[in-house]
Amino acid sequence: MPKRVQLKAAILLYGGAKRIAFASVHEPYRDPEGGAPYLDAGRPIGTEFLRTMARGLGLGMAPEILPETVVMRTPEVTAWWVPATVPADVLFGDFGRQNAEW
Repeated sequence: MPKRVQLKAAILLYGGAKRIAFASVHEPYRDPEGGAPYLDAGRPIGTEFLRTMARGLGLGMAPEILPETVVMRTPEVTAWWVPATVPADVLFGDFGRQNAEW
């Protein structure tokens, strides 16, 4: 049976189309009239907080069977190798087309 979970905090990310510039964490409050929880004003958080949180979430990663080419895996990085190969033949010419212009 799954464990019961409840809202502990909300992280809001602010930024433009290309990058996140600012993050804040907000504690939830219960609506006294029984409605949906709402968030407090929040406080700014830094990258170290986010890294610590990401590491903590990674501790809950389920075991996986990975391909033999995976060298290592963490919550943030997957490194793998590929066997050396001979490049495919590169064909030059007109491929059956006479006097083709490129």
